[in-house]
Amino acid sequence: GDIADYSISVTNPVTADCHDEIVFSVAPPPTITSVQPSEICADMEFTLDLTGTGFATSTAVFLIAQEDGAAYQATHTAVSSDGTSMQATWTSGIPAGDYDLKVSNGADCESTKTGVLTVYPRPIIFFIDPPVIFNGLDFQATMYVANINGGAVNAVQTRRMPTGAFQTLEHFYDLSEPGQVKVTFPDGMVGADQKFAYEVTLEDAMGCPAA
Repeated sequence: GDIADYSISVTNPVTADCHDEIVFSVAPPPTITSVQPSEICADMEFTLDLTGTGFATSTAVFLIAQEDGAAYQATHTAVSSDGTSMQATWTSGIPAGDYDLKVSNGADCESTKTGVLTVYPRPIIFFIDPPVIFNGLDFQATMYVANINGGAVNAVQTRRMPTGAFQTLEHFYDLSEPGQVKVTFPDGMVGADQKFAYEVTLEDAMGCPAA
């Protein structure tokens, strides 16, 4: 048939409102020219911008893990009218690792571009020492962490639980001690005789927030 999108509708005549419809696309074999961005953070929603040819409404997009071949299909896609660009979104994110990308218009009608994406693990905060600090003076604590990407910590923030606004804390990160971040909690975070629980988060040099 002609290159186009076709609607397929199925109706069960026995029960009212028993109806479904899908779009079936007839398209040439797809090609992939570029994929952006090339680096993201694990386990977070993200969107890739693809350019190429032969993209259609029903084109399926997969990220293939180079380590074990696991395939992660895009949750939804949006295709340009001329079939040369596409946005593909994964709403649940994917695990850390290196990935190839495959676009498919059906069996024996697909294309793969290798090494298009690196997914970085999100930083982990194990605990803070000491776990309790006292008001009345600036107080330095040590965060014990892992998975700091890019060799730096962009920011450390804290907020009063459960719904306080985040405030940025002074911090120091030394690559010679990659599992530690020194953080300064300023005087005046709570009033006299008050006690509150705070949560702390950080963002590394790749823009990945702590898990």
